[in-house]
Amino acid sequence: MTRPLPTGIPGHVVAVGAGLGVLGISAYAYLGIAGQSLPPAQFDSLSVAWSLVNGVGIGVFVSLEQQLARRTAATGGHSDVGAVRRLVVGACLLVAVLAVLAVPAYLLLGDDLFGSSPALVVWLVVAFAGLALAYLVRGLLAGAGQYGRYGWQLGVDGGLRVAGAATLGALGVDTASTYVAVLALAPVVAVLLTTGRPRALRGVPMTAWAREGIVGLTVASLLAAVLANAGPIAVELLADPREATSAGGFLAVLVVARLPLFLYAAIQAVLLPALAAASTTRDAAAFRRTVRTVMSATAVVGVAGTLAVAVVGPLAVRAIFSDRFDTSLALLVLLAVGGGAMMIATSASQAVLALHADRHAAIGWLVGIVVAAAGCLLPLPLATAVGIGLFAGALAAALVHLVSTAGALRQWAAT
Repeated sequence: MTRPLPTGIPGHVVAVGAGLGVLGISAYAYLGIAGQSLPPAQFDSLSVAWSLVNGVGIGVFVSLEQQLARRTAATGGHSDVGAVRRLVVGACLLVAVLAVLAVPAYLLLGDDLFGSSPALVVWLVVAFAGLALAYLVRGLLAGAGQYGRYGWQLGVDGGLRVAGAATLGALGVDTASTYVAVLALAPVVAVLLTTGRPRALRGVPMTAWAREGIVGLTVASLLAAVLANAGPIAVELLADPREATSAGGFLAVLVVARLPLFLYAAIQAVLLPALAAASTTRDAAAFRRTVRTVMSATAVVGVAGTLAVAVVGPLAVRAIFSDRFDTSLALLVLLAVGGGAMMIATSASQAVLALHADRHAAIGWLVGIVVAAAGCLLPLPLATAVGIGLFAGALAAALVHLVSTAGALRQWAAT
């Protein structure tokens, strides 16, 4: 019997939101422990690795989750063995490509980005492989409506990160590569502890959609994650030796300013399957209702989050990172507003992806990256210029995605 997918976004949000809440809190605890335990130069290197894992790594492999989730939802909660095997092969190839690219990246930028630590680069590649595994499994769980297991996996991942970082801090470990090792191994162990063989894989025949490529979706996801996480890397590359701004200091402010993104992630995790179901049945009215619901929720989270950051942001930075990093209220609010724009852009891109216009989604994110890069070069203090660039880039991407969605829906209605 086909397992019916859950209906109604609130039930999904409760299940996924609990795990995302733990994972989100763990990010602050992990970075707070590392920020207080590592020397400044080592924390800068960890900040770059964190940004690469969340930018390049998640950007590449979240497409696996999205592909499996939307196709599994479209086929009534089942995934097929052949499709999963193809995606596993694709994931292995992507990890291999990233491993190969890591070599020239280290040779060219090892001093600036990685603190001349080959061990850090090795663990970074391991982290990419761990993300590939985690996102494959999460895609199966989300598409099949198994949000309890999905949430448990996220929560255990977060708990392992904190436990690992706390252990390293207590032992006095002061190398960034060891903290990256915790970041790399946590999702793998979480998958092993929380996931049996998903029921969606049992006895389901091969279908035609398994032959579809995911290149467009992967490119779109990668560009989105690069835009969201490029800030600390831009600071590290553009910082003048005379400037006080560092990648670690910028990341400390950024993670506090983007607290609302963790709340929004619960909405995002269930948006694509819901839109996919409406797209499969060509229910334009349901599609528009879902988009309006998510965009409204996103706006509420963005405004409320910005207000919260304005009130407690400076205190939160000091509470998490002690007094190691100075910040200003203006920068915190700027980054929070940029985070709100990023949420709007992401919601709009999810609608584009559900309409199978992956190329248009990638174009929107590419426009955003170009705009953000231009903003980073403004003749302003570096942190302010990067903050403006991130906001302007997200806003530009959102506009392109909304225009693409409207155009796709008009074309859909005309056929």
